Amino acid sequence: MITRIKNNLILSLFLSLNVFAQIVDGEFLTNINNNLYEVTIAIKLQSGNGTAGVIQVEYTYNAAALDFPDSPVKNTDYILSGDFDQYVTQNITKPNSNTIRLSLLTFGTPPPVPIDTARTLVIKYFFNITHPQDTSNLEWTQTAVAPEFLQQNYQIGNWSNLNEPLSNVTGLKNNVVPSDYNLFQNYPNPFNPSTTIRFSLPEETQLKINIYNMLGELVETIAEGTYEAGYHKVTFSAIDGFASGGNASSLPSGAYVYRIESSEYVQTKKMLLLK
Repeated sequence: MITRIKNNLILSLFLSLNVFAQIVDGEFLTNINNNLYEVTIAIKLQSGNGTAGVIQVEYTYNAAALDFPDSPVKNTDYILSGDFDQYVTQNITKPNSNTIRLSLLTFGTPPPVPIDTARTLVIKYFFNITHPQDTSNLEWTQTAVAPEFLQQNYQIGNWSNLNEPLSNVTGLKNNVVPSDYNLFQNYPNPFNPSTTIRFSLPEETQLKINIYNMLGELVETIAEGTYEAGYHKVTFSAIDGFASGGNASSLPSGAYVYRIESSEYVQTKKMLLLK
């Protein structure tokens, strides 16, 4: 008899946990508008209940192809949807160069936003497309939905990543020609074992891209020749051979410099190898 009561109690607790458990799904909704890549965050709870408290969503993107400011301006770089725009605590930050974190406090006045089985739009970001031939590489890295005030368990559901080709979306022309010369920050950075270096040319140009150590010694020439107008990328790998015949596997961790040189344009940037 005692065993039956105990089993019934355990079963009752188990069912209660299932009833109150939330499964939180999210997705990216994207659109190309001229040179802008519009990314909308949508969230839903499979249980259909509303939510209150802190909503925090963090994700990474391809910073080599998309540009988003370090200090974004509301209604210029992003737009909050519906009632989300009314909450006092609104915080959009970049923990690093390719990560965006959204934090909202949905508690108090106005009442908490109902996030349910119907897809709820939260925020839209506007990225500048810097390399139309690349991909978006949107990936969820962290999610928190009102853990302080829900008083319910929740688990992360289907958060689909998206690596959308930017050049294959209706409205973006593949033959976009840059208006000026530019050498972009390598990605990823820091890197191991390889990284991609991108550059843009407004006209056909003969150029060279060299990698140097911090002593000014040549490590490798990774690009040399005539390139047509447009967007280009080259890869530097710490496990390939040096142009000078050395053993790149012995390349130590540390800072390096990459430099583009042409008759019209010279620019230098730093990158970091971490092994």
